[in-house]
Amino acid sequence: MILALCTLLIGATPALAGFSTELALHPRLESIWSAASESSHSQRGVLKAEGRWSWGAFQVFGEGFVEGDLAKTPALQRRSRSSAILQELYGEFKLKDGDLILRAGLQAVRWSDGWVLPSLDLWTARRYNRLFLDPTSEQLVHPAGVLLIWNSAALSSELSAFVNVKPAEDRLPEPLPEKLEEKGPAFGFRAKTRLGGFDLTAVGALTREPGSADVTGGAADGRRLQLGASVNYALDAWVPRLELGTRGEREFYGSFGADFFPSADGLGDGSWSLSLLPQLTTWRTGSESRQLGYLALRLSNEANAWELQGYRELADTGDQFLSLLYKRAFRAPAELEASVFAQNYDGPPQSLFGIYEELLGGYAVGIRLEAHGVL
Repeated sequence: MILALCTLLIGATPALAGFSTELALHPRLESIWSAASESSHSQRGVLKAEGRWSWGAFQVFGEGFVEGDLAKTPALQRRSRSSAILQELYGEFKLKDGDLILRAGLQAVRWSDGWVLPSLDLWTARRYNRLFLDPTSEQLVHPAGVLLIWNSAALSSELSAFVNVKPAEDRLPEPLPEKLEEKGPAFGFRAKTRLGGFDLTAVGALTREPGSADVTGGAADGRRLQLGASVNYALDAWVPRLELGTRGEREFYGSFGADFFPSADGLGDGSWSLSLLPQLTTWRTGSESRQLGYLALRLSNEANAWELQGYRELADTGDQFLSLLYKRAFRAPAELEASVFAQNYDGPPQSLFGIYEELLGGYAVGIRLEAHGVL
């Protein structure tokens, strides 16, 4: 359906003056094996498509993918059987040479890029039912709404306001409910500026959530005010980052991390780049507190990429996750990428990572082959 719509729009647009189109296709094959499966845990064929149609100051962007589960994976293992998923579909209008942007539809509204939750990424949900086996962009679920952005180059500032018409929903694995109850419409804002070398961000949102005031920490009708701020400062070889936030009157969180870019001149022919991203998050709800640690190490050049990720809740029985990925790019008529990866999940029973551990037997390994082409 997604591909048919893209083809129809491409065929219909050449006659319109000033109309440009672009379509990118990303076919992918992957096989995944786990310790809990006698045969493969998952064999999938995926076709991802991205389309952009522009006409002057107006453009439409769409992204989605269709997938077929070639192994006929049982429902008990994962809710990611043959399906078609629309990831984004929005219209955008730019005024004043792009200083003012109005965007409406299903869209990514990410106000924090952190992998660990909670964070200032207020609007994005996750496909937890797919574990962390998919590429990061396909793990995310985006909201549908109206976004207004104002940019000022003279003030080095940006203001954003978002009305959340259809909230994104987390997808959960068995035996948890497939979806959590919708949070309801919400409104939020973000202000960004650069001052004396510091990048400063302030965020606020009013959400309406199910449950009583004791659960939400908000008003009796379930309204909850979320506030947050972040600051980072770019030094020569690293960027320290601090993020703080509140959710209602009882929940507070803070994250401190950094992006390190040490020299990799001594590796190979000098074409490699190295990055190290540690992060520590503390989260307090009422009298209960949790600490979460995350570390990512990335080493890459034009053709090769290594990525190591580690996550752990800093408690004796805490959840933990470890992932190692190697990707090799080949230049062909269409760019081709081959990847191999291994992941380990561990957690107490009934926790999210404990469920992952039971589904996989603790670990999974996989191979992935993906092509990229622009029409």
